[in-house]
Amino acid sequence: MVNSSGEIVLVNGRMTELFGYEKDEIIGNKIEMFVPSRLKKDHVSLRDNYMGNPHSRPMGLAGSELKGQRKNGSVFPVEVSLNFFFKDEEKFILGLITDISERVGIEQELLATKNNLSKLNEELEMLVIQRTADLVKSQQLYEMIAKNFPDGIINVLDRDFKYI
Repeated sequence: MVNSSGEIVLVNGRMTELFGYEKDEIIGNKIEMFVPSRLKKDHVSLRDNYMGNPHSRPMGLAGSELKGQRKNGSVFPVEVSLNFFFKDEEKFILGLITDISERVGIEQELLATKNNLSKLNEELEMLVIQRTADLVKSQQLYEMIAKNFPDGIINVLDRDFKYI
């Protein structure tokens, strides 16, 4: 939970576990402590805009890529749901942060599988085209032989010229 200036006023155990901080390291700091370094500056203006017009909303859905940064510097994908309330005329924002690393990994595996299947499908289609062309050529050869030797016979020999 953050106040109207973006200072963290309350965290739960899951938050400390997720980001690797102790509770006393978090309280009183700005929420940007959890935002990756390269995005902190932009986040301040996004936070200020939200504070000016708060509304309940999920973030990080439908293709957007939100990231969180742990105390150790590692960055991971997150979803964030925001809600707000007033207490004694002061505005507070509640954020629910979810680590979606596992889901993102599964989505990437599915995408890779889809790409592999698409590639296999293309290869199979090319093979069918090639085999069909070979079959057409063979059929044309047999038709040519049949037309040019209407009273003849066709014999099949192996590599040692043995009659098959």
